[in-house]
Amino acid sequence: MQQVLHLLIVDRDKRAALTASYGSRWLLPVVTCAERARAAPIAARWAAERGAPGEVAGQWLGRVTEDGIDWLVVVAAQPQHLTPPPPLEWTPLDTLSSRASLVDYQPWAIGRAVQHDALPSVSGPFGNLSWPEDVQRWITEA
Repeated sequence: MQQVLHLLIVDRDKRAALTASYGSRWLLPVVTCAERARAAPIAARWAAERGAPGEVAGQWLGRVTEDGIDWLVVVAAQPQHLTPPPPLEWTPLDTLSSRASLVDYQPWAIGRAVQHDALPSVSGPFGNLSWPEDVQRWITEA
C-alpha cells in the first residue's frame, strides 16, 4: 500500500497555499511514497526543490482507500523563500473552500483543517503550524 501525500504548503502571512489551477479547479501538490516511508523529509525536500522550503508541521487527516493512504502533509513555508515555479501559485486559503478541487480528498481535508478564516490546524499538541517553533523556543530556553 502506498502513501499519497497531499502537500498543504502554507504562507502564514498571506494565508495562502501553494496550488496549481486547472480552469476553475485547484490541486494541491501530490507526492506518493511507500507505506513505511517517512513523509516529513519527502515533503520538505519536495517543497524546497520547488522554491518553497519550510518546516513540516504535521501529517494530518489520514484516509484509507483501496489504493493507499491519503495524508494532508502541512508545511509552514519560510517567508524569505517563497518563489514557486509555474504552474504552482499562491492561492488564498479561503478560496480553496469555495472552489472545486480535482481530487475529492483535498476539499474534505482542507474543510477539516482550515476553518473560519484560520490557519490550518487539527486537535492535539502537534496540530498547528507553530509547534516546531514552540518546541525550538522551549529547547533554547531550557
